[in-house]
Amino acid sequence: MDADDYFPKHVVDQGRDILVELCHSLEAQPPKSLEEFYAHTHSATEHFNDLRSAFEDAGSELETAARESIGFDADVKELIATRDR
Repeated sequence: MDADDYFPKHVVDQGRDILVELCHSLEAQPPKSLEEFYAHTHSATEHFNDLRSAFEDAGSELETAARESIGFDADVKELIATRDR
């Protein structure tokens, strides 16, 4: 997303902050199961949802392909299952 001018840098930076917080959360409370891991990622996804209007205001959007490009070794659909909430 950093390399694509379609995505506004200031909003991408906010998304990066969400991912950094996710990493801190995972380090502070390592998940013992995939379900616990998904709970962490669902929370991060909901924070990404809060960026939706910021992307739209900048003439962009955070489409599924961009969300999926973030990537973890888990079921991508489950990682971002809360994206439409």
